[in-house]
Amino acid sequence: MTPGLSVCTHCRGPAARRCTGCLVAPDYDEKPSAPSFYCSIDCQKAEWPQHQTDCRKLQARKSLNRAASLLQAIVYKIRMHTTVLQITSAHVEGTTIRLNGTQPSPHGT
Repeated sequence: MTPGLSVCTHCRGPAARRCTGCLVAPDYDEKPSAPSFYCSIDCQKAEWPQHQTDCRKLQARKSLNRAASLLQAIVYKIRMHTTVLQITSAHVEGTTIRLNGTQPSPHGT
């Protein structure tokens, strides 16, 4: 096989295309994201019924990672522009995020 080419998930031939739906999905838990390579659009379409479940899970990982990164950036901005909070926990209640903790006294005592 030519260097730089992978194996087609469907026909096992040389492949250079990768499923973009699950491309660069982050690894969570003990199951890393396995790349799915294809030699053609026809092979990718033929493999879709078998790949669909894993691909959807990997797409969800990407969405979760983007949401976590956004939440981290929001909390960072809030902390930079408000009083110092000692956050002990965060809970999601529907569409609301509740941050629990203590706030220092206004006089620094």
